[in-house]
Amino acid sequence: MKITHNGMTTCPFHEDRDPSMKLNERYYYCFGCLVSGDVIDLTAQLLQLSKRQAADRLAADFHLTDSPSAVQTTPAKTTCSVQSRLSELRSVLLAYEATLKKRKAIFAPAAPEDEIDQRYIATCNLLEGIRYLIDSLIFGTAEEKEMTLAAFHQDGLKEQLEEYIQTLIQEEQHAIGEQLFS
Repeated sequence: MKITHNGMTTCPFHEDRDPSMKLNERYYYCFGCLVSGDVIDLTAQLLQLSKRQAADRLAADFHLTDSPSAVQTTPAKTTCSVQSRLSELRSVLLAYEATLKKRKAIFAPAAPEDEIDQRYIATCNLLEGIRYLIDSLIFGTAEEKEMTLAAFHQDGLKEQLEEYIQTLIQEEQHAIGEQLFS
């Protein structure tokens, strides 16, 4: 598989002329046929193996273990790690949602004839997106949860969001101070 500089490749699971599959160290996802998974899923599909056989094959190919029991313990550790990261991301998104709700109230027009603050409009739009992400993390399939998690941890988006929340809180405090003195 030839992988481009941005992690794209042609999908081996359907007729694909242009790269439509995102491939990185955590997951793969095809925007054409919508298949996705991790390295074990990819190996299983490519070599037509069960997930267990694929995990054993990868462990043997990369000399990760001499003992089959070591391969069996890996998924449990990964699951704990994934659950922990999902919980952490959910907390950040819920904090962001709470911050946006306060921001919406602060910048909402006081009367119907008042001019609408652009920050109010932007906040309403952001709230819709954040609610969708929170719902995906709570009610989505395991695959949706992992894809959301991977997207947020990929380029430090979670950390950027945490910093942005602090910026919004400071802006809110400034706006509240202005309203008190006007």
